[in-house]
Amino acid sequence: MTASEETARFLRGLAHELRTPLGSILILTELLEDGPEPLSASQGDRVRKIGLAAADLKELVEQVSVYAKAADGRLAATPSAVDLEALVGELRQAFAERARARGLELAVEWRPEAPRSLATDREILRRALSHLLEHAMGATAEGRIELGVAREAGEAVLTVRDGGSPVAADERAALFEPFPPGVRIRRSSGGTALALPLAKALAGVLEGRLEARDAGGRGCLFTLSLPLTVAGDSG
Repeated sequence: MTASEETARFLRGLAHELRTPLGSILILTELLEDGPEPLSASQGDRVRKIGLAAADLKELVEQVSVYAKAADGRLAATPSAVDLEALVGELRQAFAERARARGLELAVEWRPEAPRSLATDREILRRALSHLLEHAMGATAEGRIELGVAREAGEAVLTVRDGGSPVAADERAALFEPFPPGVRIRRSSGGTALALPLAKALAGVLEGRLEARDAGGRGCLFTLSLPLTVAGDSG
């Protein structure tokens, strides 16, 4: 067994062991909030904070589990005909309100040559793009986030541009490493540092690649490229 396979197995086991106590914490916070004995304002606020923290930790545990499966090849894609316009529309609806709540704008750009449908795994693609958007929201203090769809050199290219600080070329690779030593982690809006590593792992499952590129001095541009020979362009 290789070191990466052993690490993936350890992460899967850790995620499994954490689910039970986390579930108990969530249940107990719900019982406290809805119990027969009313809580004071300060007690209610503390219980809600405990519940929110536990929910965030549960999401991180799920991400660790998915990352471990993707890393050791246990997560397989099931291609089907995916309406790319519908998928992008769902993502825009899901993230636009969250962006507005943070004082941000979410813009979608369709290039004329962009494919309108792909043969790929819809759920895995949705997860990968969602993690990119979550990271972009966490990295952007003001301005706009852009989700783009294009075609480049025989590939379907989906891009997410944040409005944060530019990332130097020699630091971009570290963005996709889970908890890299000595590197300041740009966390997603949900507080997890696995958004970008998980998005890259999911891109690999889709037989594509995820890269961080220069965005012309304005934020960072993440490009998810899927070969059209694999994706099955029907547009």
